Amino acid sequence: MEDGKAELATQKYRVVSANQTYHGEISVGISVTAQGKADDIQEQGGWKESIF
Repeated sequence: MEDGKAELATQKYRVVSANQTYHGEISVGISVTAQGKADDIQEQGGWKESIF
């Protein structure tokens, strides 16, 4: 992650229903921006605190 930002460029995906009928395309991309430092994050529990 460079400068607190990461990005995955848009990519096209085909939309196909369960019966294999083509319905078009969608474009999906992701941008992530960090908000704070790792030192600021408080632990929110984990597997030791779970009920399973």
